[in-house]
Amino acid sequence: MTDKPIVIIPARGGSKRIPKKDIVDFHGKPMIAWTIEAALQSDCFSNVVVSTDCEEIAEVAQAFGAEIPFLREQYADDYSTVSEATCWTIEKMVQDGFSQPDYVVQMMANVPLKTEKTICDFTRELTKDSERSLISCFEPRFSPPQWALAQKEDGTGAFIFDEFLNKRSQDMPELLMPTGAIWGAKWNYLKEHNSFYGPNFRVYQMDWIEALDIDTPEELEICRALFGLHPC
Repeated sequence: MTDKPIVIIPARGGSKRIPKKDIVDFHGKPMIAWTIEAALQSDCFSNVVVSTDCEEIAEVAQAFGAEIPFLREQYADDYSTVSEATCWTIEKMVQDGFSQPDYVVQMMANVPLKTEKTICDFTRELTKDSERSLISCFEPRFSPPQWALAQKEDGTGAFIFDEFLNKRSQDMPELLMPTGAIWGAKWNYLKEHNSFYGPNFRVYQMDWIEALDIDTPEELEICRALFGLHPC
């Protein structure tokens, strides 16, 4: 077992809405570089590993200091979960002679505004409870999610949560939204459940700007604009 957690940064080459999203330019660097550098600077991990099926992403990630032990041969399609890809990567690394990790942390490359401090704080919190996983979340800052509605085929709308229809926003209970910024678990826990969303997972609340996922061109532009306002 290794003393420090290992961090896996999944980076699939087949992203559709933003082609090769993880290496698109983000303030002068490939997007994935921000996550790699924050992980390295935190000094929290035994290995900083990028798991990708794409040679171009692998070359970029290696240039910024990540380890690329192999190209991912499985779980690189549109249907596999990210947790499955991370589990496969750890198992393949152990088969190839890497030390089995005690804890596994997963950080998505499309959340580039997370900071070294948040990574360190998360890692310390993770090791306080070895029986449950830890999932990063944030408090939404705009319209309350309790007011979400669905549009029917005939164009009419229907509120999903009727019990909140007549409540004022300031009277709403606090809700948290998950983000792919940083997840963690004991390796034995992750292997057993094949997911970070195992039984009784804990939540780690982080700054909403640091938590922003980029999946669309519009989200990319929003994060580019917020970068200058964020103390990272």
